Amino acid sequence: MERYMWDSRVHSWSRFLSARNGIVPQAMTMIQAHERWRNEFFPIDLTEPFLQKILKAHAVSEIDVADEEDIAATVYIDFAKLQSLRLMDESESLSMEVVKAFVLYTETLLAKAPDPRRPKTCQFVDLTGVSIKQGFNVNILKKLYATFEPSEFAKLV
Repeated sequence: MERYMWDSRVHSWSRFLSARNGIVPQAMTMIQAHERWRNEFFPIDLTEPFLQKILKAHAVSEIDVADEEDIAATVYIDFAKLQSLRLMDESESLSMEVVKAFVLYTETLLAKAPDPRRPKTCQFVDLTGVSIKQGFNVNILKKLYATFEPSEFAKLV
């Protein structure tokens, strides 16, 4: 999947500037790191076997909030479904494929945003029914947080 068609660099500057409290050099560093990540990550190959299993199981999906104006579109991860896929032998590959599915849905929702200058999405990781006894795969959560919240992830590690 290619990045959505509108020029995200132009539309994202205010978001990066806001994230760094208006400090331009820090915002520039942040946006440059994001551009490097984006260039390495895209395009996403939708034919990858693990990604196909994740998508077919609806382990990562969209929560439809189209009728709610004040609620951001939401990407949903059903961690119990991920655990049930039993792909844990390939933990590193699965973790990366979950991230790809998450990015795929997030990008799709951002592309549908009514205002591309201020797109909003929400991410929801559902741990209902997951226990440590089942072999909780923390690597998936680490990859997700490292991808979407690198500054918060650094605090957790």
